[in-house]
Amino acid sequence: MMSYSAHCTKRGQHTNGASEMVLDANVQVRLVVSGEYEDQAEALWTRILGESRLCVVPAFGPAEVISSIRQMGRGGMLTPGEEDAAVRDFVTRIRPGLTTIDSPALTLAAWEIARDLNERHVYDSVYLAVARAFGLEFWTADLRLLRQLAGRFPEARFLGDYPLSPPSP
Repeated sequence: MMSYSAHCTKRGQHTNGASEMVLDANVQVRLVVSGEYEDQAEALWTRILGESRLCVVPAFGPAEVISSIRQMGRGGMLTPGEEDAAVRDFVTRIRPGLTTIDSPALTLAAWEIARDLNERHVYDSVYLAVARAFGLEFWTADLRLLRQLAGRFPEARFLGDYPLSPPSP
């Protein structure tokens, strides 16, 4: 799997965070399943596409998204038709716009972040490690995670705070 740095070098880009961001899986799910903050998620996605930004996610990110959708279907939160439509929408509309990355250094950084946060799992920490390693904004709808970070990750942003109208020039 190609690293993000190698990806950027190959494309002649720099990893300065000026045009890239990280979207947590819960933000990606909101792009294809109706619910809280879906308007903010769509506004953010529209900005990413409109400004030709890269959306960087861990290599397991797309599988995490469809796993979440499957759990919603299995748990009765989505009908079989809604689940099918959400997965197909993700695969055709969202997945092509994602740049996936993985590296041993990110894996180690994620473990260290999870340990420092006293987390049982490292999934969220991988997204945070990606954002921190490349100086990217990290957008999430997970208020529990943001409270736990308590300002230690200035890259972290709450999806509910994303403006629904475009910023003024």
